[in-house]
Amino acid sequence: MLAVPHNTKIFILETGDEKSSVPSFRASVQISKWAATQTEDKWVKIDVRDTEKGPLIVEMIKCKVQTGHRNKAGVATEMAIAIRYIDRDQSVTKQDYYLSNAESTTSDTEFARVA
Repeated sequence: MLAVPHNTKIFILETGDEKSSVPSFRASVQISKWAATQTEDKWVKIDVRDTEKGPLIVEMIKCKVQTGHRNKAGVATEMAIAIRYIDRDQSVTKQDYYLSNAESTTSDTEFARVA
């Protein structure tokens, strides 16, 4: 997994349960804007581990994306991941963004643990 800035542009290949076998030619979107448009029911809450201040709880969302011409074969297909860190008051303290070349079958818990 690679941490990326909030303004990283992505081309979304799948949304929720829909999977596109042929990439669409939609305009790119910033990863932070994509994450902000997701409904609350799509975010998965994960208890990552216990810490001195209590459990580390995050909310996570992921989707398959294209990120541009990064390899000789053409466009790279990766997973875009947004993680929101939740404090004791159930409010979001910070939000991080990642790209990963892991398989789309990788569990949400594994992505949260690595981040």
